[in-house]
Amino acid sequence: MPKRLGYLAPPGTYTEEATERYDPEAERIPYTTFKTIIEAVRVGEVDE
Repeated sequence: MPKRLGYLAPPGTYTEEATERYDPEAERIPYTTFKTIIEAVRVGEVDE
């Protein structure tokens, strides 16, 4: 099962590209705020 990576920004941005380079196999999930990313990690919605 691939890791789930949360990132800040809409799809198609440099942030998404960075997650692709970090782990090409990961599922990438965009978030609109740091708070929502932190909460997603806390509840296990994403791995990193």
